[in-house]
Amino acid sequence: MGKKYIGLNENNIKSLTKFYEMIIEFSKKVKELDLIDLIYLVLDKTGYIDYLKEDKTIYRVSRLENVMEFVSSPGDYEELYGDISLFTTCYTC
Repeated sequence: MGKKYIGLNENNIKSLTKFYEMIIEFSKKVKELDLIDLIYLVLDKTGYIDYLKEDKTIYRVSRLENVMEFVSSPGDYEELYGDISLFTTCYTC
């Protein structure tokens, strides 16, 4: 890490770099994956599901239920209207 950033320590820079690299990876996958697979990729790479499962507080259990409901939503839509992606135009919305 040759560059210096005011107000950021080495750990901050590493975290931001990792986040940036994930965003680049996700943006490349947008055209390759359907929406459901892209959502699973994001959840897997970010470790968010594992984070929510770490403890069983009411907040995290509730949040996990919300995420799982969110993940199932595109599948429900896909069953009704066919294949979807981030580029699908919804004329019925």
